[in-house]
Amino acid sequence: MADLNSITFRKAGGTGTKDLYSDFGIKTTGVPLFLPKEMKGVSTRDWSDQHGEDVVFPSTSRFSSYDTEIAVVYKGAPGTFRTSMNKFYGYLTSGGTELEIYSPYTSTGCRGAAFRGFSDFDYGRFGAEEVVEFKIKFTVYKPIENY
Repeated sequence: MADLNSITFRKAGGTGTKDLYSDFGIKTTGVPLFLPKEMKGVSTRDWSDQHGEDVVFPSTSRFSSYDTEIAVVYKGAPGTFRTSMNKFYGYLTSGGTELEIYSPYTSTGCRGAAFRGFSDFDYGRFGAEEVVEFKIKFTVYKPIENY
């Protein structure tokens, strides 16, 4: 059974599958539902000598790409966080950067995601472990394609 506190990443085309926890030692603390959030706007033109705007209403509305964040935590022996993060960052930024992401906790996933960066890192040391909390930022460019 999949770990509900993890996320599965796969490079586009079904290669290079990695599990956030088993491959990088990082667990999720907050997982979004990978669902489209907003529709694309309608095309408009505003004429200064007319009231309102000229609008082209499409016959079918389309979803916009969207930004999302996954809240995570790393717990490990002192000095191991940087090594784990270098490995994770290398995976995200090489060998093809289009990702498919799946969460067993929410049973949702997305395709066409691109890594955008990390939030600030909140570091702490508790006993013999270092604990680092942060968020991983993505943009989903294919909002209706599910993993």
